[in-house]
Amino acid sequence: MKDENLHYIISLELGIAILDSDKNIIKFNRFNDPIESNERFKGKDYEEIIESIEFLEKYRNGKIITNMTEIINLLKDREFDSVQKISPPVEKFIQINKLDIYIQSNSFENEREIIKKLRDFSLKLSSLRIQEASEQMDLHISQSINALDEIDKISNTLGTRMREWYGLHFPELDNLLQNANTYSLLVSNCGKRDNITKEFLETIDIPENKIEIITEVSKRSRGGKITEQNLLIVQNIAQQVISLNRIRKNLEDHIDTSMEDVAPNVKGLLTASVGARLISKAGSLRRLASLSASTIQILGAEKALFRTLKTGSDPPKHGILFQHPVIHSAPKWQRGKMARAIAAKTAIAARLDVYGQNPEVNQALSNKLDDRLTEIKEKYKEPPTIEQRKASSRNEKRFGSNRNFRGNSDGNWKGKGKGKDNDKYKKNKFKKRHHKSNKK
Repeated sequence: MKDENLHYIISLELGIAILDSDKNIIKFNRFNDPIESNERFKGKDYEEIIESIEFLEKYRNGKIITNMTEIINLLKDREFDSVQKISPPVEKFIQINKLDIYIQSNSFENEREIIKKLRDFSLKLSSLRIQEASEQMDLHISQSINALDEIDKISNTLGTRMREWYGLHFPELDNLLQNANTYSLLVSNCGKRDNITKEFLETIDIPENKIEIITEVSKRSRGGKITEQNLLIVQNIAQQVISLNRIRKNLEDHIDTSMEDVAPNVKGLLTASVGARLISKAGSLRRLASLSASTIQILGAEKALFRTLKTGSDPPKHGILFQHPVIHSAPKWQRGKMARAIAAKTAIAARLDVYGQNPEVNQALSNKLDDRLTEIKEKYKEPPTIEQRKASSRNEKRFGSNRNFRGNSDGNWKGKGKGKDNDKYKKNKFKKRHHKSNKK
């Protein structure tokens, strides 16, 4: 039976459709540019919907059903009597019969044009969504921290090669200068050891006591001579190390600034580099915010976790969080508890960065973490005794020394292969398999 007081206002890809209770189209307002209209709706510009809502004014005393939350709010602002969200079965029916609705609207020449318009809309919208996803700053933070790690590997490899090669000419310098960038500056600017002067060493931030030693040792070095061709190659390597260090410094500054803009709460708890590594490992900041504290705690320790699942060894206490200054400098027996506390607050901080930022909540979060870390330091000053370590072991605590256990019908735990209840196991152990190789 037809309900005269029931109408639907449906937002489709190509326009706004108004249907009666039998789902026959009454009015259709076609979008001039569906993609632009979709973007305007996201920007809360509902000018193209207003015309359809004004058409519904004559039905304001009836029941209006729609599939768009924004339309519900607009209708309620105009004090329509009854406005509801569309039910899943009706929405599914409309999606299945969408092509018929477009044909009934008489806004298109034929079915082929409708299909072409829908295809173009889908392709453009997909491209737009991919573009928006690629513009997310947390993805750029992930790329930056990965680039930083790769630059460190390349710089260390080139620095080692430069030291070994230049060490043939001036071997004593390797023990006198530990900083790779300072070593590279000396090699790049001075070249042969005879060209090293006290005046130059004072310009590259070397302690005064070492300046005298380097100048003296360079005059009586036991290294061999080096040709101009080989020296030029070593100097080129040194310049590459200097350039990589410069890029690394720029990346560090960029990560610090980006983390302050994108995830200030995570940065405040973990430092910029550790927070960026967690975001990179999780995939995105939103993904990190969806993870539990226990998962965040062991991010980066997947190998140790799988070893635990396979062999029954003790589970990892921390992954990337080990690089946090507090955990890294803490005694070994405190690290697991500290990692758990920091992971719990990190989960909250990530959600604050994704869904909203309240300075009062942020400060309270930091204060609670500081209090918890202080409590751990005070409560667990001394390392646990051997008896305490045995009691805390998950296998020792439940079963004793044997890790291979099963439950019997009485609910008691016994080792496999022991006791009177294991006769079936013994029989099956020596049972021959029926294989064609055993048959004569």
